[in-house]
Amino acid sequence: FADCSEELEKLRGGVNETAGRIEGFSQKIAGLTAQAAQEKTAGTAAAASIAEIGLRLADIRKSGREKREREQSLAAQAEKLGHGLAQAQERIRTLGNAAEGHRMKLQARSERRKTAEKESEKLRLDLEERLRRARLLEDLERNLEGFSQSVKTVMREAGRGGLGGVRGPVSRLMRVPGKYALAMETALGGAMQDVVVESERDAKRAIAYLKRVGGGRATFLPMGTVRGRALSAPGLSACAGFVGLAPQLCSFGEEYRGVVEFLLGRVAVAEDLDSAAAIAAKYGYRFRVVSLDGQVVNPGGSLTGGSRARNSGLLSRASEIEALRRQAGELRARAADAAAALKKAQEEESAAEADLTAASGELSSAKEERVRLDAECRRAQADLQTLRRDREALSAEEDAANARLADQQKIRQGAEEKSAALEEQAGRLRESLSAASGNREEMNRRCDALTGQIRKIELDRLAARKDVQSLEFSVADIEEHRRGHREKIEALKKEIEELSASDRQLQEKIDGLSRRAQDLRAQAKRAAALVEELNGKRMALEKRTGELRTQEREKSEEKERAGHDLALLQERRANLQKEYDGIVAKLWEEYELTRREAERQAPENIGDPAQAKKRLNELKSEIRALGAVNVAAVEEYKQVSARYEFLKAQIADAEKSRDELNRLIHSLTRQMQDLFTQRFDQINRNFAETFRDLFGGGTGSLSLTDPNDVLGSGIEISVRLPGKTVSRLEALSGGEKALVAIALYFAIMKVNPPPFCVLDEIEAALDDVNVTRFASYLRKMNRNTQFIVITHRRGSMEEADVLYGVTMQDEGVSKLLEMPVAQLEAKLGIGRG
Repeated sequence: FADCSEELEKLRGGVNETAGRIEGFSQKIAGLTAQAAQEKTAGTAAAASIAEIGLRLADIRKSGREKREREQSLAAQAEKLGHGLAQAQERIRTLGNAAEGHRMKLQARSERRKTAEKESEKLRLDLEERLRRARLLEDLERNLEGFSQSVKTVMREAGRGGLGGVRGPVSRLMRVPGKYALAMETALGGAMQDVVVESERDAKRAIAYLKRVGGGRATFLPMGTVRGRALSAPGLSACAGFVGLAPQLCSFGEEYRGVVEFLLGRVAVAEDLDSAAAIAAKYGYRFRVVSLDGQVVNPGGSLTGGSRARNSGLLSRASEIEALRRQAGELRARAADAAAALKKAQEEESAAEADLTAASGELSSAKEERVRLDAECRRAQADLQTLRRDREALSAEEDAANARLADQQKIRQGAEEKSAALEEQAGRLRESLSAASGNREEMNRRCDALTGQIRKIELDRLAARKDVQSLEFSVADIEEHRRGHREKIEALKKEIEELSASDRQLQEKIDGLSRRAQDLRAQAKRAAALVEELNGKRMALEKRTGELRTQEREKSEEKERAGHDLALLQERRANLQKEYDGIVAKLWEEYELTRREAERQAPENIGDPAQAKKRLNELKSEIRALGAVNVAAVEEYKQVSARYEFLKAQIADAEKSRDELNRLIHSLTRQMQDLFTQRFDQINRNFAETFRDLFGGGTGSLSLTDPNDVLGSGIEISVRLPGKTVSRLEALSGGEKALVAIALYFAIMKVNPPPFCVLDEIEAALDDVNVTRFASYLRKMNRNTQFIVITHRRGSMEEADVLYGVTMQDEGVSKLLEMPVAQLEAKLGIGRG
């Protein structure tokens, strides 16, 4: 460029004289050319900027499309996760309801099982009692208890086949309904023990046997010879209180009709003694009338009555045994049904328990799934918000690029227009210059060439400057974008850090929930192991219960045997007493001597042995005339004595068991006293603290009215209010009494907090200040207990987490309104004071 300029100056110096006129044209042409070059440079820079902006717009649009597609994908994923979360919530609610239903079903089936156990045990005890009673009566019947020794001797020999034709005592050949039994026993009297035989020869053989073995005396009724007459009394059935003729009120075999009519043919049965006396008087006391309660109007008008005879029950014993066996059969069927129902109830309870365990496991899994879906949903929402912010930034950048593109297009168009105008003006000046410098054409050409070369160099320089300027603009633009991206990167880093922190928190929460789930699974396993252990213990206890029940049945059988033996002994004692009374009566009836008189009259010195022996023979004859002696009395005494010793040992064992039970009762009572004293002290301390908190001071205490008898003692409440002196609780106001009762209730709750507590307007009598204290204290108590408070007081409502209102807009239709206070405060940003 310098060489060309120097050469041009030389040429110009050589042609100064000839080129003076064209110098101005040349300067103008050069200026126009420079301006045109500048305009071209500006157009070139604008075109480069337009290309750059176009590339950036393409990148922005591509990134926008990608982010839009990513946003749609994330939106679909978030919607899917939200739908899954809603399904998980619904599944948790369904499983929770199912678990609660299984829990209620388990409770109902447990109650059903307990009821079935009680019913089965009651039926078993009733059945055992009926069977015990029936066996006792059968033993009495089999051993002929209540019958005389002579009757027993005849029946035993007949049972061995030694005596033929013996049908049995009268009482065994008749069946009498229970309501007529006493009347029939009274009517028969001693005849109940009369032995019915087939013929007179059979009766003689039986009497001979009794004489031979010294078995005593008995009355025999031969069926072939004994005949009775039926009572004929017209109008008897129309008499007031008449029940029926005795033979008509019992059942018997037709072959025994003669015997029954012989014994009862002239006996009528009336409802009571008054009716019996009236009937007997009406018919001139010609026959015997017996009342249902055992009173007798004898022929001739004499009356016999009083308490029930000792040998009563012989007639009703067989009927009672039959009734007891029938009842036992019914009870056995009912007991079998109850046992089947119990087994079914136990199976249903086990199935319900298994269903509850399965439902609880599914509920825990559903809750874990909800936590996972919630975390993924939150992450998707955060990514979606980030993409939306990126899209908004790209949209803003696209708008700015479009505005810059429009500006650069305008700049390029203006530069092109100005460059064309300058080129046209330069062309006209060149034409003028060519006309002025015709003779210097060669020089002009050289000047033009040099000028063109210089212009080209100048244009290249200007283009280079423009390129530099454009590059500087691009660098500035890029730097500006870089700063914007740096800020965006900082914002994204900050957001990434926040998301990372949130992710870490969520991860920590997930880890905590996972550990919690593992703990819960471990607890579930331990609980399952505990359930298995408890089931094992329950089976062991049930086995032990079965063993104890077996022992109980054995003891019951021993008791039955002891009762049976005792009844035999009592019956034997009654028989002995009866024999003793008979001997004493016989002394009086035959000799008119009492026992002591007979003892006094017995001689102390026998005197002449021969005379004494003669007297002895006479006495023996008299004794034989009196009847046979019971030679088995010594053996019977040995048996009775051995039985007595056995029963004595049993009674000692029963007394020992009674003493052990008394010691056990004393131990339990002492434990109850210790536990009550311990709990009472805890409640007393809690009451003092609660009283001070609710009243803002003062003292309150509990004391026993009788410390020596804590289980039967009363409890006194002593309080001293702050700033007030009272001697009796009755002197307190209604609100103060209510607050004292609330303090005592809270003190009891602190010892063993219940999971739920329903309070129905217990603060109604309190003033506003005490209501506020009560509500604040209730808030402190809700760590272990959920309170459901029915109230109309504002102070209580202000401390509640959820308010439920019940209104009746339409008659007979209630509506429940719910206000979750905690959520409302969280949304409004209001903190609880």
